[in-house]
Amino acid sequence: MKSCLKEHFLNIGGSGVHDSYEEELSEEGLRKKDLITGPSFVLSAVLLALFPLFSWEPFLTMSTADWIAVVIMEAVALGLGGFGVMITRNAIKKKSAKE
Repeated sequence: MKSCLKEHFLNIGGSGVHDSYEEELSEEGLRKKDLITGPSFVLSAVLLALFPLFSWEPFLTMSTADWIAVVIMEAVALGLGGFGVMITRNAIKKKSAKE
């Protein structure tokens, strides 16, 4: 968990600390990092997908720009969730292949 958070915060763009920080992890460490990263992507996607519901206006008062923004946000959430599921599935496959 510590190495996952350290890598995340040191790789934030424009921090100036490192160009790219990658911790030397074993195969098991990389798998555990993927098991943390994947569900965090899925959780972010769920929250992003639900965001338009928190600021929802009646259908008749929404302008075209509002609809475009909602569609783009939902598409990004779908991609983020799919990426998170893919990372998690690959991490689970690594464990089952290793056994």
